[in-house]
Amino acid sequence: MFAGYVGVDHSIVLKQDDSVSVTGVNWYGQLGDGSNTDNFKFDQVISGNAVALDAGIAHSVALMIDGSVWTTGLNRYDQLGDKALENRLLVRSIGRVSAWIPQHTT
Repeated sequence: MFAGYVGVDHSIVLKQDDSVSVTGVNWYGQLGDGSNTDNFKFDQVISGNAVALDAGIAHSVALMIDGSVWTTGLNRYDQLGDKALENRLLVRSIGRVSAWIPQHTT
């Protein structure tokens, strides 16, 4: 394990091969495995290229090496950043970090 993050009832880990594995309660799809079934063994949901993670109460976020941000789980208040206000059961890209950073001109 390279780095681990904990939500209220779920955990996500960034492994040395840059893959992401998850375990725990999955009521809102926060594990990103396509279901809302609890899973108490670590399963891989992202195969590689992840560089940073975070876990909210019932959602998960991954930053990828290309600058894209992937989210899953509870989205009642747009926690996932996709403006859909619908829970997501699968990890999916919501855009790139560069889209949210103001460009400076000289």
